Amino acid sequence: MLTQDVARPSAIARLGGVATIAAAIFGVAVHVWLVSGAFVPVRVGTAVEYAWVSATARSFVAIVCFVTALLAASHALVRRFAAAHDAQPALLSRSDVSYLRPLWCFAATLLSLFNLLRLRVPSLAVLSYVIVDMRWWWGALVALWLARNLGVRLNRGWRTWFARVDLSRGRRRWLPEVSIAAITIAWAYFGTPYLRADGATIGDEPKYVRYCETLYQGLGFEISQIKPLSELPPDFHPRLWRNVTALVRMLPGELQSLAADAVMYVRDPSHQFNVARHRQGGFIDGKHGGMYQVHNPGMSLLMFPAYYIDRTVQPIEPGSPLQWPRHMYAVKTLWLAVYAGWTILMFRFLRRCGATAAIAWVVSLVSLLAMPASAFPYQYYPELAAGLSISAVGAHILFGDPRKTARSFFFGLVTGYLLWLHVRFSIEVLALAAGAIVLWRGQWPRTLAFLAGAAIPVALFSLYVYRITGSALPSAVWSAEGSGENFNLVGMIKNTSGYLVDREWGLFAHSPVFLLALPGYWWMARQKPRIAFLCALIVVALLAPSAGKTLVQTTPMRLIVAAIPFGAVPLIVMLERRSRAVLTAFWLLTIVSLDTALSYNLHHVRSSDTLADWSFSGWKFNLLFPYDSRQPWHISTGNGVLLVIWLLVVVALLVAPAVIDWRRSGVSRPGQRRQWAVQRPAAQAFAAVVLFVLLGTAGSAMTREWTGPRYLMPPEDAAQRAAFMLDEVGTCTFCIWSPVGWISTRRMSAALTTINPQRATRRPGERPDYAEWIAMPGQIRSWYVEATGHEPSPGDIGHHLYQWREEGVAPAEIRRRIFAAAGKSQ
Repeated sequence: MLTQDVARPSAIARLGGVATIAAAIFGVAVHVWLVSGAFVPVRVGTAVEYAWVSATARSFVAIVCFVTALLAASHALVRRFAAAHDAQPALLSRSDVSYLRPLWCFAATLLSLFNLLRLRVPSLAVLSYVIVDMRWWWGALVALWLARNLGVRLNRGWRTWFARVDLSRGRRRWLPEVSIAAITIAWAYFGTPYLRADGATIGDEPKYVRYCETLYQGLGFEISQIKPLSELPPDFHPRLWRNVTALVRMLPGELQSLAADAVMYVRDPSHQFNVARHRQGGFIDGKHGGMYQVHNPGMSLLMFPAYYIDRTVQPIEPGSPLQWPRHMYAVKTLWLAVYAGWTILMFRFLRRCGATAAIAWVVSLVSLLAMPASAFPYQYYPELAAGLSISAVGAHILFGDPRKTARSFFFGLVTGYLLWLHVRFSIEVLALAAGAIVLWRGQWPRTLAFLAGAAIPVALFSLYVYRITGSALPSAVWSAEGSGENFNLVGMIKNTSGYLVDREWGLFAHSPVFLLALPGYWWMARQKPRIAFLCALIVVALLAPSAGKTLVQTTPMRLIVAAIPFGAVPLIVMLERRSRAVLTAFWLLTIVSLDTALSYNLHHVRSSDTLADWSFSGWKFNLLFPYDSRQPWHISTGNGVLLVIWLLVVVALLVAPAVIDWRRSGVSRPGQRRQWAVQRPAAQAFAAVVLFVLLGTAGSAMTREWTGPRYLMPPEDAAQRAAFMLDEVGTCTFCIWSPVGWISTRRMSAALTTINPQRATRRPGERPDYAEWIAMPGQIRSWYVEATGHEPSPGDIGHHLYQWREEGVAPAEIRRRIFAAAGKSQ
């Protein structure tokens, strides 16, 4: 029989256990209570003030009681299941409840209240970013930490069980790829609401969709005769065969002209063959007349089968000026599938590079879920198709079967087709061909098959360009448009640095996790030189021509996105080294990168390009990077210093591995690194977060830019959110406005009305949810079509949206006004 001293813990031990569970209850309850209130930033001019309308004291008591009951019941179940394996410690002793310590972290939410100090402290922006804006991320990490502790408490050995799972047999071998597809599709579908729901096209997107419609109408690539859908005969059927017959009639004459011009070139190389004339908006007049687009039709050819489905199943809107369907669901599904397929392809490629299944799974997801790749599943650009093609060809060059020349011929065709997607991929075509020649030394049948396959689409594209311009150079169309003037050495150098470290357009500013790929190139070059060579070659071959174009007027890094996941392959080497510092930095930068991508996609509309967010802090990681990196010193001295610092960081990351290896004289200690990697991960994570906050605060202090106007919710919407909370609570428990401190309910209501006068007419309890915000434009469009018989203009939709959003007009009243304006009753 156990003695009294063993059966029952000492008062001090029991006090420690009670304090542990009390702190867990307090942390969770305070976090839930603060989140359930309205704590919003209000931008007034250039300053940021904070308003807090708390939940009621009664709700806090209810939350405490609920959390206490939940933890008590959960702990009773834990003791019951754990008792089946081991003898249990005394009830409520410190060892009995120590697994609940991760819940203490939720008390950190209290730190956000420092923003309510009357003396505003701008340097709290970085801390607020970590505590509030990132709470879903660190909350998930706390949950994982709790699950890990629970596994130890139950003596389950989950880590050992996961390590023993065999993914190479049966249906389990598909589990990594199925999970990758599910995650990428869910990330794009739920994380890109505006682009997913919006059927409009903007920028260069109409160029690619227009080619699909000209092919559908049997006009080939000449667009001057294209007709709006409503002007086509009611019994119109697709005229695809006309494209083929027109090609057959045209081809003999163009081949004869090309042969004659070839003779002319031999006699007079200075002869002007390109006679196309440039028009505004990316259009040119062909050598035989007619109007063409400067954009290549390869993207349109790829998505035409999906477009055909959309074009066939969607009804034509009478009187509409549209030249293609408003919503193209099959096309969106196609590019979403390409996005998921690209991620799976990268996973398979990383496995063949020698990465473990876990590392390949993580790196492939991070590379495609982060920016810029995650911004493109619902945009009609050739980037996803090019990225998938480049990755597939690169994998074949490195790991393809040298005996299967037919397969090499096929991937040669894929390589040459890159030129049909965009002329900037011409250098990539040459780079892949050069990579095959270098890496396939002595394999001449395979090399010749690859080069022959690549030559076919290149020759066909030259014939296509010759038909339009009179010149067979692949760049002739863009030369006629005038893009050749962009390619100057100084401008390309500035744009190259901008693609890396610019605040608005730079890769590392939006996805800092890719910084860790830079030192990986050295170690990969030593371990797997063939892979390192091809990865670097592919990145440089796309970065160089892309640097000849301007950075602005498009999604950040759009022109180089096709090469980024392949260029990030050295991340696997960094993770395989199992350095505790590298692993901690990787996960921290991964969270920052994914959060930035999610913020961008959640608020990305087709009419905007750069990052925007409705955040609490107004701070983003890219504020640590120079603004307008092509002329940073014109902004401020601190801004110019930031550019120098980040360029030195990039160089240091590239050089550091060589220095480390030189100092260690080539002696590695993998066993010791592996031991460090598992020592106190929680302490390492906390240290990394503290260091991140300190460095971020110091970097923002250098430029004195603590917030970005685009990273805060509009003041009217912030006031609206606080007003809704004020309606719910009735009387304030805590109503605090940072400039004045604790105020009454009446004063808070007056202050909110000052920020958003329209809220004075709001109806208590009427709060549109997120789904309504997304659905209302489509609802207004459907009412308008029902009432008038034709599509509304963007101004009509905007007018009614303003009435609903800003003036508080009910949807039923919006519908009544639309029908009344059309002279109809409902």
